[in-house]
Amino acid sequence: MRRITRAILAAVAVLILNAPSFAQVVVPTDPPTILKSKEPRTRRDIDLRDSMHKYVHGLECMRDQKFHDALQAFEEAARLDPDSPAIIKAQLPILVGLDRLSDALAGCKKVVDLDPGDYSTWYVQAKLQRSMIRYADAITSLERGLKSSAIKERPEAAQQMYLELGGLYEHTEKFGPAADAFNHAAAILEHPDRIAEKAHVPIEAVRARAGETYERIGLLYKRAKQYDEAIAAFAKAQDRAPDRAGRINYLSAHTCNDAGRLMEALKHLDAYLRTQPLGIEPYEMKVELLRKLQQAPAIVPWRYSFSMPKNSSTPRKARKRSRPSRRSSKIRRALKRIAACSRFTKAKAPPAWPVFSRCSTRSWTRPPATTRRPASASCSKPRA
Repeated sequence: MRRITRAILAAVAVLILNAPSFAQVVVPTDPPTILKSKEPRTRRDIDLRDSMHKYVHGLECMRDQKFHDALQAFEEAARLDPDSPAIIKAQLPILVGLDRLSDALAGCKKVVDLDPGDYSTWYVQAKLQRSMIRYADAITSLERGLKSSAIKERPEAAQQMYLELGGLYEHTEKFGPAADAFNHAAAILEHPDRIAEKAHVPIEAVRARAGETYERIGLLYKRAKQYDEAIAAFAKAQDRAPDRAGRINYLSAHTCNDAGRLMEALKHLDAYLRTQPLGIEPYEMKVELLRKLQQAPAIVPWRYSFSMPKNSSTPRKARKRSRPSRRSSKIRRALKRIAACSRFTKAKAPPAWPVFSRCSTRSWTRPPATTRRPASASCSKPRA
């Protein structure tokens, strides 16, 4: 028993004494081997390495919102590596934020020269050229950006660029090419599932945008006097946006009227008038269309149908009597009575009853009992 106890105590003592040695990290005696390239480093390799360091330093400055330091680092990196479009592209948002638009435009030109397939830089260049009122150059930039092969994978970006291109054509009064550009944008919107997947937009919003785009296409074709294409575009707009069908019917009526298709114009206008618009222009347009169609006798019954409901049970004579331009028999008798009493009045005093006119016949009410004249003195000599 004593031998076992002595062995245990000896083992514990050994562990306690050698504890620091177990905690130490074993360091190898030989340092790691440094790999060396078989060929000596050139000045180009050193510049590329330093350019990468400067580029990373610029990104860190941008993260810390030190934009001047970031721009300086990017410019140094671009000096060391002038063939890298990413370094020049990183300077563009800083230059635009500092209102150095000319330098930003020059940077865009360098980027697209190095990478012609960069559609996003073509779009930024077009926006800068449009702000400088260089519309022809902006149209050229957008057209070259839309030819990029990389944009086929980004339908939402292509749709936005087509809309921008159509707006530029419309601004320069080239309505036919503008409508064609908007047609390309609308064709992309025909696949809302792809747009919703790429841009994370609800499908309902994509369909509503398609309806607005087709409506704009119809207006452009109308201004270009391509009436068949305009009517077809308005029909597509009604299918995509049923809640705007009334307004689109009115636009279709105007287009058919300009094209000389009066019966179709009347059909679209009747569909719009069922919504009971508040303005007077569509009603005047209906009268004008009926006159052009030599249906002038139908104007009065049509206008009378708007003044009285169709299912009214009031007789026709009663309807004529209820018009404000007709005086009722009771009011005519009252007026005659007042005129007869005024013949026997010596002094003309202001009447106690209200004055009757053609406008006040419907709002007339019987005067109170205190102001009525007695029946015995109605047509007799006035009191002293």
